Amino acid sequence: MTAWDAVERHALEAVFLDVRLGADDGFSVCGALTRARPDLAVLLTSTDEHGEDSEELLARCGARAFVRKSNLPRTDLTKFWPGG
Repeated sequence: MTAWDAVERHALEAVFLDVRLGADDGFSVCGALTRARPDLAVLLTSTDEHGEDSEELLARCGARAFVRKSNLPRTDLTKFWPGG
């Protein structure tokens, strides 16, 4: 199942998306999702620093934020999600 399939099938309000998706680019997938569903909250993550310092890239793809996987346990995710 692709991210697109999951969003459509489950009518998701939020998506937690890794930027490293094998053959796909998480930033591109995020952009496609948020263009189709501007209300969708997308939080990008990775083990690498891919999006930490690129506010322009995050804004361009429509992500709410980027959080490195190692920082997830210490991150208040409620500020990124609907109703947060």
